[in-house]
Amino acid sequence: MPGVRPLLIGSLALAFVPKCPICLLAYFGAFGAAVAPLTVAWLAFTVITLAWKAEGRYGPALLAVLASIVILAGPFVLAGIAALFVAVIWRAHSQRRISCADSSRFSSSHSPSLTH
Repeated sequence: MPGVRPLLIGSLALAFVPKCPICLLAYFGAFGAAVAPLTVAWLAFTVITLAWKAEGRYGPALLAVLASIVILAGPFVLAGIAALFVAVIWRAHSQRRISCADSSRFSSSHSPSLTH
């Protein structure tokens, strides 16, 4: 069966991937430079995600770019991770504020009354 081999390889790879984030970080530390391209790819994905539909609010994305540079530079990795975490929270908070502002158009004072 021609489709069995890719499924088998994917299943075996998934079996060896750690299920907890701390174990995943331990694997990253154990393999060192072998996972550097993967780290760059995930950081780029995070920055692109933060910049996607930013609607002129690029502060979180710029902070994520700075955090990525700090993470890849080396000595201040924890500070870079903290800055990346702040960028994600900032983006989530600003996104929630935008959606709440959009929903204020539909306040209860403008909705039709159920009582006659």
